[in-house]
Amino acid sequence: MTSKEQEALFKQLKEKHSGWTDRFTSGYVAGVVAEALRPNPDRIQVDSAHDLDHYALGYLTGFAVHRGSDVEQEGWFSYVGLLVEMCNAPTDD
Repeated sequence: MTSKEQEALFKQLKEKHSGWTDRFTSGYVAGVVAEALRPNPDRIQVDSAHDLDHYALGYLTGFAVHRGSDVEQEGWFSYVGLLVEMCNAPTDD
């Protein structure tokens, strides 16, 4: 993915998902790029996701989405599942 394509994806995502932080969106784009180059996400991003770093969370999300439907078979994906579960949890509002 060229830098111009990355910029276009970033812009498209920000328009569609305006609530995403720039760091999350940037991480998402980086995850998409990384998925095309390697079989697993960068370990530092997996570790940073445990600290709820927005860039790392975006990175793992982009990596997972572009990995495809069999991604749930990979060990690192369990953290993405926990994030989805946390987002779907009822609130005390």
